[in-house]
Amino acid sequence: MAIMSPCGGLLTYRTSRMIRIDVWQLGLAFRLIQAAIVGFVAFDIFQRHGWAYSEVPAGRVNAYGESTAEFVAIGTTSPAYCSSADHDYVFSSLWSYIQPGCRKLDVAEIYNKNKDSVSFTTSIIESVEYAWPCAGTEAPFKRAQCAEIGAPVVPTGLQCKCVDTNVYYVKGVEAITVAFEHGYTTTPALNLEGDSAVKAAGEAALDTELSFPNGTKRTYVAGETIRLTLAELVSISGENLDATNPLVAADARGTDNKPRYRTTGMSLTVDLKYSNL
Repeated sequence: MAIMSPCGGLLTYRTSRMIRIDVWQLGLAFRLIQAAIVGFVAFDIFQRHGWAYSEVPAGRVNAYGESTAEFVAIGTTSPAYCSSADHDYVFSSLWSYIQPGCRKLDVAEIYNKNKDSVSFTTSIIESVEYAWPCAGTEAPFKRAQCAEIGAPVVPTGLQCKCVDTNVYYVKGVEAITVAFEHGYTTTPALNLEGDSAVKAAGEAALDTELSFPNGTKRTYVAGETIRLTLAELVSISGENLDATNPLVAADARGTDNKPRYRTTGMSLTVDLKYSNL
């Protein structure tokens, strides 16, 4: 006979039932699975260093260009890319590169330093405009100047003008040295910092290792400025300035000509990874 609670099911409760399985094969499999789970969790924690406090350091870079003896020497020669038929490309009427010649420029004219980057000029389109009153006394002289450079005279109201456009490469830009120093800081929780250009007493050396696509590694010890020629820096990407850029449209004249990276330029990102393991 069942005894009913006066409060219905409000004062009832359940107890769990335990079953012991006495089959050694199942017990062994159960313990192996437990051990595998614990081992995987431990391996994952140590592999990702999840046991340690970590943070991404704030980095800084100081990059600039420097002249080299090779760059100076190239200034008296005629490199193969100067006025070369292999460097012949027309994108549009405004972007026409017909066998660009070369000019020697100073290093200060070639590179531009920004906060976290440095850029080098490889090709230049230079336009010079001559303008004068069409009825002015100097008009014959100006028209003769335009004829001499092969630029047509274009009248715009009372003013006449002609534009002289020259396209050329910067001679020897690949031989310029790209120099840079870098460093990092962390929050007070770690209170760590380092600088590749300064080796402070009592601090660990902040050495820098560069890796090239062919497997070559180059190490710069702390206190040594990192220096590579522009050609070496570009080679890290697996390309060179005179390689064909396949990502640009074909020649506007209907040919299959493609421009070179020396013409279009390229953007390179150098990743700096710091390790405190």
